Amino acid sequence: MLSGNSSSIYSLSTPKKSSFILLGSSFYALVIFLVLDHPFFGDCINLGSRYAHWFLESNFSGIIAPAGIDSGNPPFFGAYLALWWKFFGRSLAVAHVAMLPFLIGIVWSFYHIARYFFEGKWLWMSLALLLLEPTLLAQSTMLSPDIPLTFFFLMAVAGLLNNRPNMQMLGLCGLPLLSTRGIMTVAVVFLAECFLIFLDKNRKFSFSRIGKYIPAGLLAVGWMGYHYLNTGWISYNQESMPWAGGFATVGLVGYIKNVAILGWRILDFGRIFVWIVAGILLFFLFTKKLVLDRRFKILLALTLAPLLVFVPVLARYSGLLQHRYLLQAYLLVALCVLYGLQRMPSTKVAYPLFIFTLVGLLSGHFWIYPDKVAQGWDSSLAHVPYFELRDEMVQYIQAKNIAPTSVMTGTPNQFSYKETNTASSTWQFNHIDGADYENAPYIFYSNAFNDVPDDFYDVLHSQWTPVKSFERSRIRVTLFKNPRLQ
Repeated sequence: MLSGNSSSIYSLSTPKKSSFILLGSSFYALVIFLVLDHPFFGDCINLGSRYAHWFLESNFSGIIAPAGIDSGNPPFFGAYLALWWKFFGRSLAVAHVAMLPFLIGIVWSFYHIARYFFEGKWLWMSLALLLLEPTLLAQSTMLSPDIPLTFFFLMAVAGLLNNRPNMQMLGLCGLPLLSTRGIMTVAVVFLAECFLIFLDKNRKFSFSRIGKYIPAGLLAVGWMGYHYLNTGWISYNQESMPWAGGFATVGLVGYIKNVAILGWRILDFGRIFVWIVAGILLFFLFTKKLVLDRRFKILLALTLAPLLVFVPVLARYSGLLQHRYLLQAYLLVALCVLYGLQRMPSTKVAYPLFIFTLVGLLSGHFWIYPDKVAQGWDSSLAHVPYFELRDEMVQYIQAKNIAPTSVMTGTPNQFSYKETNTASSTWQFNHIDGADYENAPYIFYSNAFNDVPDDFYDVLHSQWTPVKSFERSRIRVTLFKNPRLQ
């Protein structure tokens, strides 16, 4: 039993580890089954598909991809997908099945974290929060490197909490293999461990604790050094890497604005309901009806660590404000709220607030903003209708014998069908970003794109001729024709 908890809270027996993991794994297996034909989407195209195709087609001839594909990130997620394709055939279905081991690993690691803080029915409730977190659920339907990143992070934290150094070290070693953000996540775990040493009298500083980070550090330094020796740059290259524009630094005003945007990311897609409940719990703390015990402090410290590491760094740049970059913090914030509900003296208040939280998280998949507001389409399920709408529009364009080179479009629609659908077709449009779109014969527009400039959006919808449009569940695709070229 956890100290300081009301025994009435644990009227249900604590779920067995096997039952917890089986239920969570079955949920993700069902998700994978339902999305076997979903194409690569968003940044997963660059970080997953393009790397995987290069590895497969070059027969794993190296680990540094050519310019235009190389993003400076360690390429091993792409290599992982390519290995699956090599043994089981190149297809979307195989790639999606390849994600299942990491999703099961997330459930397994999460159990070891949640079991440290919860028992009985509250442990089951923690599983519900994990499975219904909007951004994690959306990423689980994709072929996203953030899934293994989340797995290795949770494994490292689980090892840290439960004094299992080998588990922690293994999780830490997985992080530098995925991305430069994975390398930063090693620092998140280190900061969290520093907090725990301060809060837990049973944890003492020792050089063996530092030793757990040495293998991960060597992997990170080894990759960056090897990449620098072969390319002359680390992490960022304005001339050849994808998303180079996103690394433009901002001034003080831009920095403050970006911090505010990241604050909204934390509230977005239904998570504002989590923070409303957090505000209620804060009231109970001030009125002494809720006690901030040691484990509550530990959980709060764990939550603070990714925010302290990522927010100051991400806010410095113009294009690094994606929702998924704070995914680990979302999970920990939700656990903080659940722990506060568990500590409340009356379940008559705690249970309705928990249901309120779940309903709020589910509502996040229905949040669609006006067209001019950039939305994290890879961070909720709102984007799902886009795939079929895109195919319908492509079929229409082909039926009308419109050359793809005469059509400009937005991200992620500018990539070829080979890169998004693992198809043999190299059908590909031109990218609207930074292009001379005013002289394009056609524009393929969707409200699921974020890179259409606001001023051109107004011109497009007021002066260009809509040729064909498809819509489903508030997602739209429209083919516009340039009036000057009619």
